[in-house]
Amino acid sequence: MTRVAPVTGLKKWQGVITDIEDDVFTAELYPLDHEGPELMADFELRLLAPDDHDAQPGDVVYLTTRIVSDGPRFGVTSLLRRRHTGVWTQRDLDGAFERARSLARLLDDDDS
Repeated sequence: MTRVAPVTGLKKWQGVITDIEDDVFTAELYPLDHEGPELMADFELRLLAPDDHDAQPGDVVYLTTRIVSDGPRFGVTSLLRRRHTGVWTQRDLDGAFERARSLARLLDDDDS
């Protein structure tokens, strides 16, 4: 029988990269799932995925921390990742604009 170690203390932040110098970036982080202050933190670029080393100021990052306990022993883990936006085609954009125009017309008709 396999025992599963409970995960506690899960916390998530979302932030924006504000500066990059050498191999370190600074991010302003806001708690997503708990009360707490905004944080400014420095991270080594190597903590991001290998294809994220082209990170730039303005990119969005997520930080997740958790505690995994196994009886009296416990460990703290964290995951830092950059948000990847999808590739928008002109067809995608045209469809989104048309849906927005249709919704605007419906809202305008409701005001009459």
